[in-house]
Amino acid sequence: MSDEKETFDKIKTELNSQDCNQKINLSIGFMLQIYKVLVGSFLTVFVPQSCDGVICDMNQNIFVSSPFNVFVLFFNLFTFLSFFVMYCVELKRENKMIVYLDVNKNLPRSDESVANQLTKLPKDKLDNLYHLDKRYWQTSIGAFITFILNIIFSSIVIASKYLNSNSIIVLLTNVLFMGAKLYTSYEVVNTSKNIFLSAYLTRKVQFNDVDPDKIENTEDIQV
Repeated sequence: MSDEKETFDKIKTELNSQDCNQKINLSIGFMLQIYKVLVGSFLTVFVPQSCDGVICDMNQNIFVSSPFNVFVLFFNLFTFLSFFVMYCVELKRENKMIVYLDVNKNLPRSDESVANQLTKLPKDKLDNLYHLDKRYWQTSIGAFITFILNIIFSSIVIASKYLNSNSIIVLLTNVLFMGAKLYTSYEVVNTSKNIFLSAYLTRKVQFNDVDPDKIENTEDIQV
């Protein structure tokens, strides 16, 4: 009975830990983003269009014959894949920050203060964080450029098959979905070198301390 109670207490402690709560919020945030990236990328599929005066069904939006419409549909897919790559890097970056770092309300959040805390982290782990931060910036820029081109190409197709005001409303709504995400990504990566902001956690969370169990034990290092 005591073993069961001990196991239960360990599980309860783990569930109440900062890392666990952050990972749960990360998972919920990612699931919400999946819907946004689908409708925000496949604009020619999800925006209402006219087929002989009536709204096109999904098959009519997907199985198109015009060479340009086919090109745009594939560019929709390319846009989705661009965001997918960005999300993969984003998730990896976020998970590493949750594992390696902590949010400490008692410490300053300046670049200099965080840099001082980061000296506690083993060099390979710190280099990994810097690398992921740079990769996230690169993939975000790539997704942004693809996103803008996708809006232009998709708008040409939608204009040629304009249905009614719903076409404009849904197009703008779907564009704003991804626009808001890209703006958040810009805020996250447009920081000083040692400022690590979360891309998912509610309220702008800055990791400004090292996770206690990832601190390098300097006593074991031979001088």
